[in-house]
Amino acid sequence: MLVFLGLSAALFPAVVFGGNESLQEEVPTFSNKDLDKYKSSSDDTSQGGMDVDRRGDSVKRAAKQEQHEKEYWCNRARAYRKKIDKAAGEITEAGKDRGGAGRKQSKTAVKKLGREKRQLRDAEIDLRDLEDEAHRKGIPPGWLRCQSD
Repeated sequence: MLVFLGLSAALFPAVVFGGNESLQEEVPTFSNKDLDKYKSSSDDTSQGGMDVDRRGDSVKRAAKQEQHEKEYWCNRARAYRKKIDKAAGEITEAGKDRGGAGRKQSKTAVKKLGREKRQLRDAEIDLRDLEDEAHRKGIPPGWLRCQSD
């Protein structure tokens, strides 16, 4: 086996490189001097300006897209916080109603209080789910608090 590998290794360069010398002559080489032949004076000014303009447009587009995303996440979080605040306010109101009511009104107030507590819990869960989603997508936490950088 070693003899075979040694023999094939010895023959391989001879077959590839020694057998057909015309392949080596067909491969052209180029230098920077060759490129100067094809370069015109207009290449330096006009196209360079276009590249800068294109980059500027893409930067503006990216900044606009980022601002749109910030507003999107801020608005979603704001809606959940508004639900939480509303539910908390209604719990406070239901607690006041319960304290000064008669027996029949008290049962109604207790049911209302239970319903408002469930709504508060659900709104808090929704906000946590939104925060988890934002975290998974790499959204900065400040966007959910409507803070700009």
